[in-house]
Order: sequence, then structure tokens, then C-alpha cells
Amino acid sequence: RFMKFSIILDAPIIILPVEYRSPQHLCLAANQIQFSNKFHGQIETLNRPEKGIAQYVQWYNNCSVEFDGLRLSSWCGSQLNINEDPKLGLKESERNSIPMKIM
Repeated sequence: RFMKFSIILDAPIIILPVEYRSPQHLCLAANQIQFSNKFHGQIETLNRPEKGIAQYVQWYNNCSVEFDGLRLSSWCGSQLNINEDPKLGLKESERNSIPMKIM
């Protein structure tokens, strides 16, 4: 049996310390973060010299993390992920919050 999941966090703020005892930190804020998965199976072949060829289904669990409107800032409040790349064609209001997907 497999468990499919889809977890959505609305407007999360994640604080990551820079060092163990330091008051300095990185702040990740987003409009939304979504964690999800999907399963994919394919037939694999196993060649066993003593018993011959065996086939079985190998299942893969593919997880993804999607960030919408991700903003990264330092402990002093300055934004670290400002994007000014004209190739992206973002509106001025969207330049400081870039969608991101991790697979």
C-alpha cells in the first residue's frame, strides 16, 4: 500500500539559524509552500545465474516541494533573493518573490 500526500502551508515563515549560538538567522517567507508526491512503477529484470531471469515491479516515490512567492532575508531584514533578470519578464511587484520548484 502506498500513501499519497499533498501538504499545503499558507504564508509560512521559517527561521534558520546561521550558527549554533548566534542570534543571526535567515528568514524564509513564502505565500505558499506545497509538498506532494506521486508513485511510478516499472518492470525491472533481475538476472540470477542459479535461478534464471526474474521480473518484478519496482516502485518509485517521487516527492516535490513547490515555493510560491519565496522571499529570503537576513537577520537585519535585508532581502537576499532580489532578481533583476529581464529574461524572466516579471512585473515589478513580482520581482522580489520568485516561484520555485524542487523535485
